[in-house]
Amino acid sequence: QDFVSAHMMSILAPFSESLRDLRVQVAALADEAAAAREGLAGHAERLDGREQAAEAQHAAAQEVASQVERALSELASLKREKTRLDGGHEMTKAAVSKTRETLTSVAAAAEAARAQAEGCAGRIAALEAGLTAAEQRVMEHVEARLDKQGRVVKEVNVRQVDVLKTCEKARQVAE
Repeated sequence: QDFVSAHMMSILAPFSESLRDLRVQVAALADEAAAAREGLAGHAERLDGREQAAEAQHAAAQEVASQVERALSELASLKREKTRLDGGHEMTKAAVSKTRETLTSVAAAAEAARAQAEGCAGRIAALEAGLTAAEQRVMEHVEARLDKQGRVVKEVNVRQVDVLKTCEKARQVAE
């Protein structure tokens, strides 16, 4: 039996050593597996965090997309408003230009009227000066006519008196 036992030990010794090595390797692998599990757990936590961050970024991206759509809509509205205002501006510029032309022609007409008024003022002054002389001549003429008419009236009165006297005498004679 010792022989069998020794022989078995010699046969099993390499297996035993291999088994011991295998146990050491299995223990090392178990430690590595535990470390890998811990690493995986950390990775899983980080992955969950990344997933939450990605979801938050996705929500933020959707909000930004919504804001961009609103901004584009507002931009289109502003472009329409700008186009409308540009049209109004062009119409206003045309109206201002027409008004400017009208004001220029009114200013020219006012200047012509002022010049004509100045010319008329000179003629009026000349007429006023001539009026005094004409008034004097008319007064002299009227006075001369009145004097002449007064003499004629006196003569008519004298003749009338003479005619009345003659009529009175003729009536007396006729009686």
